[in-house]
Amino acid sequence: MSKASRPKAPDTSDIPEVTDWSTAVRGRFHTTGKKVLKPVFVEADVMEFLSRHAAKTRRTESTLANELLRRDIALIETVQS
Repeated sequence: MSKASRPKAPDTSDIPEVTDWSTAVRGRFHTTGKKVLKPVFVEADVMEFLSRHAAKTRRTESTLANELLRRDIALIETVQS
């Protein structure tokens, strides 16, 4: 990436600098064992299919994608057992 195409640094002049860390707590928001939902990115042709089919069946793309993936999982598990 050339210097000309790099985005400018954000203006942080209106954010007060933290100078007193005496009340800070390390790990305050950490939760052990918490499950994090990870985004899954689909290619354009897959999203186009999901959008068309979801509209026809009055479901969301996410609902349809999860249904299709669950069917594939069940099929894979059937074949592997």
